[in-house]
Amino acid sequence: MTATRDHEHHWQTASEHTTSQGRLAYQSCPCGRWRILRLHTLSTVVAGAR
Repeated sequence: MTATRDHEHHWQTASEHTTSQGRLAYQSCPCGRWRILRLHTLSTVVAGAR
């Protein structure tokens, strides 16, 4: 299958790794394309009342 502008990718995570740049996810589409995403962790910030 050849990727075109009209192609809707169906990304699947092949692997995830923690690196010095943060957590990375390597994803592939059945059409043969790959992408690398930098994952962000969400943290909760609690402000104390004064």
